[in-house]
Amino acid sequence: HYTEGGYSVDYKLNGSIRTTKGKGSNRRLRAQGNVPAVLYGADGPPVNLLFSSKELQQALKNMEHNPIVQVQWDNQEVNAILKEIQYSPISEDLLHVDLMRIIMDKVITVSVPIHLVGTAEGVKLGGILEFIIRKVEIKCLPTNIPERLEVNISHLKIGETLEIHHLTLPEGVEIAEPVNQPILVISAPSVTATEEKAQAAATEEKAPADEAKDSKDSKDSKDSKDTGKKES
Repeated sequence: HYTEGGYSVDYKLNGSIRTTKGKGSNRRLRAQGNVPAVLYGADGPPVNLLFSSKELQQALKNMEHNPIVQVQWDNQEVNAILKEIQYSPISEDLLHVDLMRIIMDKVITVSVPIHLVGTAEGVKLGGILEFIIRKVEIKCLPTNIPERLEVNISHLKIGETLEIHHLTLPEGVEIAEPVNQPILVISAPSVTATEEKAQAAATEEKAPADEAKDSKDSKDSKDSKDTGKKES
């Protein structure tokens, strides 16, 4: 952590101005070990930047969600958060980074992940947990951004829904989307799944009976053969 103007900054990134644009240019830059980026927001002009791929990847390994980053280039520096990171779906190499410029004493809107605590009662009874959203939009000062919002779901029964207004928010944090938005629902198990379980149980019960019947049939057959031998 770094202290800048009385505020805590999580990381520092040193970049340089990117003078070229376009897919072809960006491919060449990546081949040279760089990652193209853009900085925007807070009523400032967009700035096309370039970062060392090695240095950026090293920093990303240690970053939590929505870290505050001090971006430096050409004797300039601004605070920002990482808005979007694009990776190659094939090689998983870094392709592009979006940074949103922030002012430390002004409220911003960001998305934070939802973290579930406990196992829903309905799931224990065979229900299925179905996510509708995994992140929620919030408004707060940059220094108040939580890493995640935790919610206990142990009490949820089959058919019940968890909505945004059920979340407990830290001080200084407000929801920035409709509070009746569902987060998840505990659905009843499908008919197919129920039938499969019933069939499996019936098969298990039937197996000992079949074994007993086979054993009895085998014994009856043996007794019949023995009787035939005696008569002859």
